[in-house]
Amino acid sequence: MVRYLFLGLQYNNERESEYLNLSKHGLSAASNELQWNLCDGFVRHLEQDFEILTALPVGCYPKHFRKIRLENQSWEYCGVSVNEIGSWNLPVLKQLERARRCADYIQKWINKNPDDQHVVILYSLYLPYLKAIQKVKRSYTSLRSIIIVPDLPGKYGILPNNYVKARIAASAGYKAMKIAESFDGYVVLTEQMTKPLNIGNKPYVVVEGVCSEKQITTVPENEKVGKPYFFYAGSLKREFGIMNLLDAFEMMDDTDAELWICGAGDMENEIKERSAKNPRIRFLGFRTKDEVRRMQQNAVALVNPRTSDGVYTQYSFPSKTIEYMASGTPVVMNRLPGIPTEYDEYLFYPEDSSALSLAKTIKSVLDMEEKDRIKFGKRASNFILTEKNAKAQAEKILNLIND
Repeated sequence: MVRYLFLGLQYNNERESEYLNLSKHGLSAASNELQWNLCDGFVRHLEQDFEILTALPVGCYPKHFRKIRLENQSWEYCGVSVNEIGSWNLPVLKQLERARRCADYIQKWINKNPDDQHVVILYSLYLPYLKAIQKVKRSYTSLRSIIIVPDLPGKYGILPNNYVKARIAASAGYKAMKIAESFDGYVVLTEQMTKPLNIGNKPYVVVEGVCSEKQITTVPENEKVGKPYFFYAGSLKREFGIMNLLDAFEMMDDTDAELWICGAGDMENEIKERSAKNPRIRFLGFRTKDEVRRMQQNAVALVNPRTSDGVYTQYSFPSKTIEYMASGTPVVMNRLPGIPTEYDEYLFYPEDSSALSLAKTIKSVLDMEEKDRIKFGKRASNFILTEKNAKAQAEKILNLIND
């Protein structure tokens, strides 16, 4: 028998409100949802041969999270066992404790059924987990390891603006990628990722994202809002084109349509300032995923203003693309190098990455007949639900492992 362990950084959805109250900078909702969607797919194929080991994806005490100690937790998800590693929530100490506890857990997991085959599926280049797997494989050479790489670190990603933090992040990223070279198989979000990861002739598969039927929310007609609005929800980092979105919307001064923005990041103050000057721009802060989905359903269109500036755009597939498309609401976004051509007919692309082109595209969607917008959004949603659902994407990864 082959036994599978999914190793991730995800939180218990039933405790989301509690974690939001404790967190000073929100939660990584998109990453959390992608991991649970993957687990949904694996459960449908593997049933009882599958376990999940996770750790709470929050920053350290006291700057980012209000708890100094993260407790061990256990619960069931879709009938499978989930164990959450506890630790002191302090810099360095947290990483060291997680690496040790993770290695101990994997060894015990193997020793429970020593005659079976064991496969660890790791989500992300998280250094404590990588070190744990590296340690265990020295003693258990038959352990197979697959890594899912949602983004690349160091010079291939987005480094902190602070010089010291950037050096630390670059060093950790280099170590993580070197350890990842020893893995047996890879799941990447874009084809371009294979070269920096130095995959060579090792097996890999491209899985740019996963959609779950749970992401679909139908809003009753009596909840429809009055004024039309465009919607963005996600990280409010300057590098993600938020300034372009604000500038583009302010160019549309001949309409009463609004722009609604949800999320957290370094652009919050700028958005609040724009909102104070322009009442058509509404900043709603960090909201739960259920609130976000309902707002997505009501919008004229969903906008992702990320541009192709920066080398990291080759090595990333914005997770909100699939989430947006699944909602059935039309999506406006720039053409990015990491997006496969099969998506082109389901997205509205501006001519270039300027604010002016973005404004023109947003306005053209607003001017469409409502029935045409609905038809376009439904086509995109059907494509995602059929081709990128949890079971189909998990099957690609399991085929990689079996081959």
